[in-house]
Amino acid sequence: MATDLTFRPFAGEDKMLCLSLFHANCPAHFAARERTDYEAFLDAAPSGYGVCLANGQIVGAYG
Repeated sequence: MATDLTFRPFAGEDKMLCLSLFHANCPAHFAARERTDYEAFLDAAPSGYGVCLANGQIVGAYG
């Protein structure tokens, strides 16, 4: 099965999924104590921040 990858700007409704991805990557890639800062970053509606979707589901965030 082919994976359809798409990219789009971050939207406020993506916040909870992005936080779930953050949690799934602790402690391998992020420290749990960084969550508060990341959540504040997302709340600020960061310009230039995007999400990656695989078959329509958010699988990553970047920027």
